[in-house]
Amino acid sequence: LNLDLVRGKGREAANLRTEAENAADAAQRAAAQAAKERAEAAESQRRENRLTEFYELANKAFVADRFSEAETWCRQILLEDPGNEGAISLQRIARQSRHHRADEENRKNYREQWAASTAVKVMGRILHGLTSSAFQRWTVCASACRRVSGVWKALTPRCRRHVGRAGVHEIPAVARG
Repeated sequence: LNLDLVRGKGREAANLRTEAENAADAAQRAAAQAAKERAEAAESQRRENRLTEFYELANKAFVADRFSEAETWCRQILLEDPGNEGAISLQRIARQSRHHRADEENRKNYREQWAASTAVKVMGRILHGLTSSAFQRWTVCASACRRVSGVWKALTPRCRRHVGRAGVHEIPAVARG
């Protein structure tokens, strides 16, 4: 009888120990799972904060007409969140705006170059066709020529010397017409 009682108590103690170990393992797993969930939530929050910051920077750059910078920030967003519709849309609009601005600047430069080349041709014909007495009656404002992009540089050295010396003179009727 004593032996059965001891064996029963031994089995009971072994079962209690197994249950305690299982409970400890379950508690460790639950704690690990909770820590993992907290870490994932914190990482998710950091990621969201980073994406929000990138989007704000992209938007500020776009509003300030820094379209290339806005595109760069949108690319950063899309590296972390490839399906982000807001970043895709802003990147597309920034790219179009950048190209539109470049087109306008090119048109402006072409117009200035055309005007300068036309003015140079006209001024060159007028200056080369004038006699020295007619040239002295002709008004040429050297500072105005210098302000027009490319006109001053495109004049021949002879014309630049005459214009530089002439300063402001009276424009002959043939030159006005």
